[in-house]
Amino acid sequence: MKQFDSSQQDRFWATQKPPYKGDLVSDVILSLGKRYIGRNAVDIGAGSGALMRSFKRRYKDGKSIVGVDISPKTEEVRKGDCTNLEFEDGSFDTCFATDLIEHLSDTDLDKCLNEINRILKNNGFGIFNTINNENFQKALVTCPECGCTFHRTGHCQVFDEDRIRDLFSKKGFRIVKVRKLNLGYVSMFKFFASLFYLLRLEKFFKVELLTRDMFFVARKEKDLK
Repeated sequence: MKQFDSSQQDRFWATQKPPYKGDLVSDVILSLGKRYIGRNAVDIGAGSGALMRSFKRRYKDGKSIVGVDISPKTEEVRKGDCTNLEFEDGSFDTCFATDLIEHLSDTDLDKCLNEINRILKNNGFGIFNTINNENFQKALVTCPECGCTFHRTGHCQVFDEDRIRDLFSKKGFRIVKVRKLNLGYVSMFKFFASLFYLLRLEKFFKVELLTRDMFFVARKEKDLK
């Protein structure tokens, strides 16, 4: 299967139009990760800047956030590559990377996690979400021009909880929170969906859509050498 490199990621995202998933679920992400959010934060893959705007509404004083994206959708988001971030070592208490890691090739994923480790302070937190154990075959398409096969929304990776824990451990992190839910449902149905997941009722219903997303928090425990 075709894995997009950085330039292909840039071209892919330059063609995408709203609405973006992040515009819908940014408040949910902040609520799920609120206890792990420090004074200085960065949003990698910030897209339209929706999470940044939600962050600024929620934290009017005392906390700050910047955002970078390979293909920014608004002027408030800086252009930047997640594999080579232009920030000093240990710059941030919190790093958001939502709906990002599944879009990266093997090489870019490795570089991105190294960069997140580098720019986070010791004991800082990375807040992530990705698709939970995606059925890749259902989303593959073939280009009629060149014949290459690729994911219709540019995904290059499949993650389950075991892989996340193993991958992040090797990158100097410890996973401190994992939730499997549907972020869109929580955004749309708010109180009722939040109560549903609070009571862990999804465990009693074998419906894939109820656990479509995997939200997780990783604490930086050591610098990579």
